[in-house]
Amino acid sequence: MAGRAIHRRPVKPPLVLGLGNALAGDDGIGAALVTRLTADPRLPPGTEVAWGGTDLLRWGAELRGRERVVLVDAFLDEGGEGVGEAVRVLDPRGRGAGQGREHAHHLSPLHALDLLCMAAPELRCTPMTLVSVGVTGVRVGAPLSREADRRLDRVLEAVLEALR
Repeated sequence: MAGRAIHRRPVKPPLVLGLGNALAGDDGIGAALVTRLTADPRLPPGTEVAWGGTDLLRWGAELRGRERVVLVDAFLDEGGEGVGEAVRVLDPRGRGAGQGREHAHHLSPLHALDLLCMAAPELRCTPMTLVSVGVTGVRVGAPLSREADRRLDRVLEAVLEALR
């Protein structure tokens, strides 16, 4: 009896996706991280890096089949620890991770991932990490604050650790 051929979908390389609005002050920390990370020699070979803007839902097809996904986004830190002081690294698919409304967008990455996983259940098998950076405000038209820029190295270290 002839065996059936097993066809495995090729695994796409790891993806780091910076999220946020680059034209809204510290909400653009994801875009700033992407710029810095692409120039870092410690970025693992083959890792893709992209700026995803504010609409994670449109990235659903790109997330599928990834070896690993690391998302970077700002959240409004109402505790006032200071820009970049609160850097949270978590599994965005963990229950309870998306509780509350602490984010800089209407639809947080956690809620968007929940929707994407409902539409494409195979995404639940993709290792994902969310590096969430606390910001104290979002100012339309403002550049990244000096405080956020100074904290980018700390965020970069968290992303590189998530890729290991």
